[in-house]
Amino acid sequence: MSRQPSRRALLRAERRGLSRMTPFQREVFLTLRIETVSYAELARHHGVGVGEIETAFTQALLILMRCVREREPWWRRLWPW
Repeated sequence: MSRQPSRRALLRAERRGLSRMTPFQREVFLTLRIETVSYAELARHHGVGVGEIETAFTQALLILMRCVREREPWWRRLWPW
């Protein structure tokens, strides 16, 4: 039986994921998700190829997915917030 995580649990997982990303992955992820910037513009801004931007974004998504899927520590589930 699969239980959907609460909104708080998802926010904690998101914070955990962002903290596990490298600064470059975090910047690429947040820039592409929040601002309307293309891969090419972001690559030009950082002076790297589009492939490196795609790789950093993919790695950031994988980190975030792992954090959402992993169970929280037992003591965290006891806290109401």
